Amino acid sequence: MYVKTKRDRAHSIFTARDLIGANATSGKRDVDDDEDILDRLHRIAHFAINRVVFLGRMLDEAQQAAYVDSTYGLPNMRAAMLKMEQALKSALSLLQPFSILLMDGYNLSQYNNISYAVGDEMIRKMSALL
Repeated sequence: MYVKTKRDRAHSIFTARDLIGANATSGKRDVDDDEDILDRLHRIAHFAINRVVFLGRMLDEAQQAAYVDSTYGLPNMRAAMLKMEQALKSALSLLQPFSILLMDGYNLSQYNNISYAVGDEMIRKMSALL
């Protein structure tokens, strides 16, 4: 098992022999060896749990980036298509009606003619209203 520590950024390699201890070959172990083994196992488990949590956070951030527009914090086209697909499947399975409302945002470009900040603010206000 490779372990990368935060402090010295060094890699440590733990093998079964390291965990069992040097006295295991002679068949003799004392309490200190057991405590050392438990300490090593605790450090390995702590590292593994922290790594899994870190990777989970990275996946959450990647998913957020994939489905949310970074400028407005609103769902993007990919999120809309996924939501529409889920709603359509649900409506079909429950034999419920399904409707889609499409709106043309062409006139929003007039706000960008004033300034992009004004255009961005108008999009935020419109999304809050909708």
